[in-house]
Amino acid sequence: KVLPCRDTNKPWNYDLVFQDWIGSSVFLAKGKDHSTKRRRVLPMFDFKHNSKSEKNFNDHCQTLMNIFRAHASEGKDIQVRWLIPLFAIDIMYQYFTNVDTGFLSRIDNHYATAFHTQLDYGFLRAWSPWLWPEIIWKMTPMGRKERGARKTLTDFMENIVRERKIDLAGVTPGDSPLIKDDQENDFKQRGKSIH
Repeated sequence: KVLPCRDTNKPWNYDLVFQDWIGSSVFLAKGKDHSTKRRRVLPMFDFKHNSKSEKNFNDHCQTLMNIFRAHASEGKDIQVRWLIPLFAIDIMYQYFTNVDTGFLSRIDNHYATAFHTQLDYGFLRAWSPWLWPEIIWKMTPMGRKERGARKTLTDFMENIVRERKIDLAGVTPGDSPLIKDDQENDFKQRGKSIH
């Protein structure tokens, strides 16, 4: 059962804290904006493969354990605070989109680096009250790097949505990556029919 908007509204302070800091998303939006974003994003989810979710979870756990073992055998310290979020993202993306992103196994890829940067600067800004005003944050080099990281994260998600649109529209890989207007309208109808 899909909850109505009144049940998914977020507290007033979400805008105060999150809107300027990380922008709007389906997780932070409220009211009509939440419904609109959810309708746009939901069709990218692919729930047909959920029977494999336990195997996928175990595979990601094995990858995490291999990283722990490799660091332990070399006598290195393990930065768990960076590994656990990547582990969670791998599981969520694979569960919802059936795309094995492999962020945990390839920590040096652009998305993982951007994710770490976003977390790092988010914590830095949270613990530095003088960086809270948006105008000051935008003027700092850290603010510019954080915006670049946010753009990488956003572009990655938009790419997943675009690929799912192509899959749902039935476009073969050799065809144009652009979806024609009638296919786009068909996709929007499918998104609306979910609710």
